[in-house]
Amino acid sequence: MHPAQPALPAGATRTLAAFASGLRYASIPDAVIGKMKTSLIDSIGCCLYGISHPGRGTCWPWRARTAASQRLPSSAPV
Repeated sequence: MHPAQPALPAGATRTLAAFASGLRYASIPDAVIGKMKTSLIDSIGCCLYGISHPGRGTCWPWRARTAASQRLPSSAPV
């Protein structure tokens, strides 16, 4: 976790896991399902565009420079 981010409340992961494990597809509103389908298709489209984009691969050097300038290990979340 980045030092500037506040810590999660105690039990946050357990609470989220309990909510997710109890969730049923039939209980999700149609509007939410529609929005998620749109978001998924958009994400796939962005990935496909990124694969063919001539600037692909430029994020990793940027991340390394950013991590170095912040004195964070390269594996640290950005």
